[in-house]
Amino acid sequence: MDPALLNEIQAGLERREQVFRDVLACMEENGWPVEVAGKESFTVIGETEEQRPIVAEVYRTCSESTGWSGPEEVDPRALSKLYSYELATRDCLSSLGLPVDTPPSEEAFIERFTTTDRWSAYSGFIDDFGVLEAQGKAPPWDEINAVCPQPIRYVDLG
Repeated sequence: MDPALLNEIQAGLERREQVFRDVLACMEENGWPVEVAGKESFTVIGETEEQRPIVAEVYRTCSESTGWSGPEEVDPRALSKLYSYELATRDCLSSLGLPVDTPPSEEAFIERFTTTDRWSAYSGFIDDFGVLEAQGKAPPWDEINAVCPQPIRYVDLG
């Protein structure tokens, strides 16, 4: 891998770790105590199924308040690399028996990356994860993330 790109990724990891800590602090400030469950994974202590939509909205608000709402200008080389990581992650998720979406072409992936129509390997099941897990059709979230990490969490793009 290009050393300059590797340095960009490392700097991005450091920024993401700080953003993650900031998001967790915001969650707690808003009355949702959290417990770190992995590198960039957490659980809300005492969260019920009925509270999940509320927690998701607080998480979205906290994420935006940290200044991280997605990259605006992205290096196409990084997006091309991210696309290959997403494809590998999609294969990994499929091997766990999770429903996966057909990926867009690399060109479409890059074009839509900074829009709300961004594709990721997790797109195929994320909205229905709670139901899949309850039905025994999905492993626990932390296990999925450990086996098939979400590439966007580990690659700096902005």
